[in-house]
Amino acid sequence: MFATTYHEYAVEALRQRAFDYLLKPIDKDELQACSRRILMHFYQNVSKSSASQTPAPRRLEISTSGKRHFVKHEDIMHIEACGSYSTIFLGKGRRITISKNLKRIEAMLDDPTFFRVHNSQIVNLTRIHQCNYRLHQVTLDNGKEIPLAVRKREQLRHQMQQLMSS
Repeated sequence: MFATTYHEYAVEALRQRAFDYLLKPIDKDELQACSRRILMHFYQNVSKSSASQTPAPRRLEISTSGKRHFVKHEDIMHIEACGSYSTIFLGKGRRITISKNLKRIEAMLDDPTFFRVHNSQIVNLTRIHQCNYRLHQVTLDNGKEIPLAVRKREQLRHQMQQLMSS
């Protein structure tokens, strides 16, 4: 993990395969999410060494109108924000709208296979079919085009490289 006041060191952090890159002043939620990812990384490495156990698929618990939904992470295509509401798009055209903003959902997911590509969009990296860095968009398996923020482009490239190598 890199923690610095200077954003110029981000490239070096990526080259060193840092778990995360935090800019000072460090946000408490970002630091907690980083520490969870580090712990998850070491947990997964321990799990791989004990091949007899296969971990259960991770799930997201969502409450809507008195109902509780338990959604597998792998079923989530992308999540789109609209103000303080977010819509979770699932496979087969299903969707669930909840009254939580993206920052809260991001903390709930706490999964490196999800990446915030835009201020209003989180995508499941395993569902990306194509990245068009010139047009600043990501195309998912279902053909949906999601906008990609220019400032997120390099970080997305790095995340996709990590996903492809693992």
